[in-house]
Amino acid sequence: MTTPEVRLPNPVWLHTASSFVRNAAFPWPSDGRVRLLLPTGYCYLAPVGIAAIAAWGDTLQARGVEIECVNVATRGVGYASRLHMFDYLGCDGPDVIEHEETGRFIPVTKIESQEQLRDFSVNVVPLLHIDSQETVYAVRYCLEELIRNVLEHADGAPAYACAQYYPTSSKVSVAVADCGQGLFGSLSGNHPSLKDDAAAALLALRPGVSGVTATRFGAEENAGAGLFFTKTIAKFSGERFLLYSGDGGYLLLPHGSDTQRAMVFEEPEADKHKMLNGSQWPGTLVALDIGVSPTYDFQEVLKVIRDKYFDFTSGKKPNKRIRFERRGRS
Repeated sequence: MTTPEVRLPNPVWLHTASSFVRNAAFPWPSDGRVRLLLPTGYCYLAPVGIAAIAAWGDTLQARGVEIECVNVATRGVGYASRLHMFDYLGCDGPDVIEHEETGRFIPVTKIESQEQLRDFSVNVVPLLHIDSQETVYAVRYCLEELIRNVLEHADGAPAYACAQYYPTSSKVSVAVADCGQGLFGSLSGNHPSLKDDAAAALLALRPGVSGVTATRFGAEENAGAGLFFTKTIAKFSGERFLLYSGDGGYLLLPHGSDTQRAMVFEEPEADKHKMLNGSQWPGTLVALDIGVSPTYDFQEVLKVIRDKYFDFTSGKKPNKRIRFERRGRS
């Protein structure tokens, strides 16, 4: 009997999200053995790939499936090992010299409860020593919202979260993966006309769809908007946002000018984007990049987005253009 394999494309980051979801056909057996084939020569895995692989590996191990990792000595794989990806695969990664995590990355963390989420959130700020504390707050907010979505809508599946700060490109990459019921399973009960996974992704990004939960950053009327908020934060910072579930998804593309970034739409299709179709992911994979900038007040940005959210969900006719107040270094 042939051992099921997953061959990772290279590189894996948000710029290549289309290739990743199309070509990384993860097998989902209920027993036996699978093989993870890492690239040869050089391997680059950003948090979007590391979170997905950790969620996949840990889910299979819980079923009793054995995972064989091939090409772990490939240059670049040590980075994934430092983020503790191999801890969730049950196989040895490359030997690495452990460095202090502070200021560079948040290793893959498995979160199964609100208590664990609170503990995780407390540790985010010390781990990311970025000049712009406003960006750190934005990263923490996005991680909290995305993990909370998993805990509330993934039918009991844990969240696997990680992040990486890239000083050279001045951005933080964030990813949260789960292997739960997926967007279609979560939304189709209340939306029986929902056709497929791509339509579920679009629906999930509309304001007011996800439900109501109290949040630490606002009143409970503002909750249930995590995907809408995080997508808009990524857009404002000029970066990408990925939402993928089942065999379909949505990729927000960078908006170049400040004028384009400051446009907030109720319909995700109105933003510059690409719809994705690919291999099956029985859960949800969300990732975004957040541009590092010392020049804006995150709480003010969040307030403006929240006001637009209320406009959309209260039946008002919103002014599509918004103005983000910026501030310089103190």
